[in-house]
Amino acid sequence: MVDRYTSEETVGYGSRVKQSFGGALVGLAMFVAAFPLLFWNEGRAVAEHKALREGAGAVVSVKAAPLDPANEGKLVHVGGTASASGTLVDPTFGVRADGIALSRNVEMFQWVEHKETRTEKQLGGSEKRVTTYEYDTKWDDDAIDSDRFEHRDGHRNPDKFPFEANRVRADPVRLGDFVLSTRYVDDIGNARPLTPTLDQLPPNLAASFQLDDGRLVTSRDPAKPAVGDVRVTFSVVPQQVVSTIGVQRNGRIEAYTASNGREIALLDSGDVPAERMFAQAQSRASMFTWVLRGVGFVLMWFGLSAALGWLSTVLDVLPILGTLVQKGIGIVAALIALPLAMLTIALAWFVYRPLLSVVLVAVAIGAFWLLRRRARGALPPPPPAASPPPLPGV
Repeated sequence: MVDRYTSEETVGYGSRVKQSFGGALVGLAMFVAAFPLLFWNEGRAVAEHKALREGAGAVVSVKAAPLDPANEGKLVHVGGTASASGTLVDPTFGVRADGIALSRNVEMFQWVEHKETRTEKQLGGSEKRVTTYEYDTKWDDDAIDSDRFEHRDGHRNPDKFPFEANRVRADPVRLGDFVLSTRYVDDIGNARPLTPTLDQLPPNLAASFQLDDGRLVTSRDPAKPAVGDVRVTFSVVPQQVVSTIGVQRNGRIEAYTASNGREIALLDSGDVPAERMFAQAQSRASMFTWVLRGVGFVLMWFGLSAALGWLSTVLDVLPILGTLVQKGIGIVAALIALPLAMLTIALAWFVYRPLLSVVLVAVAIGAFWLLRRRARGALPPPPPAASPPPLPGV
């Protein structure tokens, strides 16, 4: 069942102008922050690329057993079955499993607020705001603070979870004769759902929970949960074949530090050659670079739009005029942000990739010169000048 409430208010012209100036300051801060973000991202990308290239040239593929002391301190590529001895036990619920890691996920049935505001500009610059609040229930693994709800009566959530999420790792996790550091263990995936049994639970918890579709629930009727009910699920990371790249140190595989200070710690599921692992790492790094470039551009675009937004608010005395200016600001901000973002990236390249930047500029100038020359050569020759008419009587 969804509870719905609607409120309506009219915000005066003066208040809207004041709010727009506050938004302009926030927008200006976003706009300014985009420049160092874009510049830093290029430096980070270059450092990551150089570290991976250095690693690809230095890596040595070795067997998981026996250990070769000659490879101590070297960057090694090791493949094999990641395994652990002993049984993993959840410290609270007593659930047991064999594997590399045992995870507990806890959810609570809670109220959640959805807010939607519709605005309608009025002649004279004021604005009518109609806000709809909807309250529904759902399972969530984060505590939802109902004290922040607009309508709290009848929509109260418990202050905290009775149980927290937890992860138990096997120690040690071995790859042949090597021991994997925690960083690598946490990267091993392919977790599988684990169905507990009630006889594994302590008596007090066994009396509070029942098993429903592989999950422990406190609901009297699992099909009709109540606010505050708890649902607990378990998963286990099984022993499996993995490929790793890291430094061999004292019988362990740990993160390798490149000459520029960047760390290399790669792990893939299955039997993957070193060349492919580095190629995939370069691809992921490139993708992340483009994501941050996009974030920087959007931050610059939205920031500039917000910084100029007060113009449309001031002109909202005539709503149609303010709306047109608002749309124009968005377009103009995008047209300004795009070249500024590209210029920032280009300047960063001159700092972090000077040789490549010079080559690209030379290629661009050469291409521009060739295009101009071809364009001139494609033009037809000018027609010959017309002969003047003969003079009368001559």
